[in-house]
Amino acid sequence: MPIRRPRGPKPVLRHLPFLELMAGAHEGEPLYVGSQASLLSLRLLDHWIALGAELADVAATAHRAARESVHAMTTDVEWRTSLSSIIDAIEAIQEPDAQPVLPRVYALAMLLEQRGLLAAAGDVYATVAKYVDSAAHLDLAYDAHMRHGYCLRHAGEFDWADQAYANAGMLAARDRDRVRVVLSRLGRAKVVWDRGDLPAADAAIMELLDEAESLDSAATKALILHDRSGLAWVRNDYDNAIRWVFEAFKISPDEYDRERMLGDLAGFLGAYGAHGPARTALRILEQSARTQGGRWSARINLMELGARTGSAMVFEQHRRELANEPLPAAMRVNYLIEVGRGQMAFGAYAEARATLLEGMQLATSSGFNRASFVAESLLKELDVAERRQVRAEEVTAVEAPADISAELDRLLLEVSGSAA
Repeated sequence: MPIRRPRGPKPVLRHLPFLELMAGAHEGEPLYVGSQASLLSLRLLDHWIALGAELADVAATAHRAARESVHAMTTDVEWRTSLSSIIDAIEAIQEPDAQPVLPRVYALAMLLEQRGLLAAAGDVYATVAKYVDSAAHLDLAYDAHMRHGYCLRHAGEFDWADQAYANAGMLAARDRDRVRVVLSRLGRAKVVWDRGDLPAADAAIMELLDEAESLDSAATKALILHDRSGLAWVRNDYDNAIRWVFEAFKISPDEYDRERMLGDLAGFLGAYGAHGPARTALRILEQSARTQGGRWSARINLMELGARTGSAMVFEQHRRELANEPLPAAMRVNYLIEVGRGQMAFGAYAEARATLLEGMQLATSSGFNRASFVAESLLKELDVAERRQVRAEEVTAVEAPADISAELDRLLLEVSGSAA
């Protein structure tokens, strides 16, 4: 007699990315402790919603385990505070109601995303998307699907990423929000880009630019132009990449977006060989970025530009300025990698090896796998360079478009005057 099984989706192990982070870290390391605390806190949320108010009781086993695990995060106040706020809300609300708690869960996802833990962040965004009442909290639901799509896309889960962006688009269409519909379609175009069909992605983005014109939304047009510039760069269309990101920067009304666009403009100019304008753009960011992190990032890029252009004095100046700053883990890893790269370029091989090993160890312990691979690759390059005594080749500067150089010079004078 055949066994009758209940219909419905098969049970899955939820919050698996946190278990994977624990498996890749050593017990007691900050990444291991934070991942364990996140796993227990999110499972407490799941069980509270499914089983009821008994899970809000501080004496409940699951509640106590989550709370103790969070308290054990003695070296990471920011992560611990984010998790504590979720547990505190559960305890305060008592009867299961996810809606007041979900903004705190979303904040946790943003924190993890900022640290480069994209698989874990995607899992938390998915949790928000699962529980949010989209009729009552459309903004949160839309944003959760869009950020989930971003995390999935960068993890190579293209089908699921496309579905997440489509889900966001359906919510926006239901609310008749044409701008958000366009932005969800932009996400889907970037999935096509990441799959490698660059002409199709460019055609989709061009179509969205036309729609943005009809919407009369400068912010939307700027975002689409920004992405088109990145695609142009990948397609080796450097002139248009620089032009389009500059145009996006000029028309964007959003200060946060303008900082990202200016950073990309500096990166494009530097890679193109227009080192003077690239340096000017980074100095603007160094003086005007809204956050300390933005200013630190500009300095790291100025340091990297000094190494690329063979200016040991500029490289060393910024290296020393940043050495004792309390950089977040992801930024510290990036700093160490760029210091190691620069030291290698200037022939300081022993110092470069020590720096890159430190960066690789920090990247590994913090779960930044991509950065760990970069550091490992540079160490291999270092071995070859040291055997052959290879130094960085001299680079030849090229001119940037005159209007872009002039505008950057004007902005630097403006922000320098404001700072004074």
